Amino acid sequence: MGSYLHAGRADMRIEPEQVTRTAAQLLLVGGLLAIILSPTLFLLQTPIERIELGSLTGVVISAVLGIVLIVAARQVHESPLTTILLSFVAAIALLALGGTAGLIGGLFGIVGALVGSAPLVRDLVTLEG
Repeated sequence: MGSYLHAGRADMRIEPEQVTRTAAQLLLVGGLLAIILSPTLFLLQTPIERIELGSLTGVVISAVLGIVLIVAARQVHESPLTTILLSFVAAIALLALGGTAGLIGGLFGIVGALVGSAPLVRDLVTLEG
């Protein structure tokens, strides 16, 4: 972890543990933002007198998918491939179904899934090469 100087040029090395920790943090932030922003934005946009059960569907979906991202952040160290696939699917669903809060949380989830998949792709490339 850090910069090493080899023959006059910097060689940046990133440890796989650092990558999975960063991915877990991004997934955690995405899940928390989806859970917190979804009801907050809903209550700011909808007067309390007009809240119906059917209009809460988006809030519930965003909260459930945010919980999935938080669980994925917890499990990324034990089972990285399964977790990255699950979090990527949850983030895409959050983008599609979650409204504004889903957009914000889903983007963090996608970036976290992509960052978390980097060591897996690197291992796959070194196996083939």
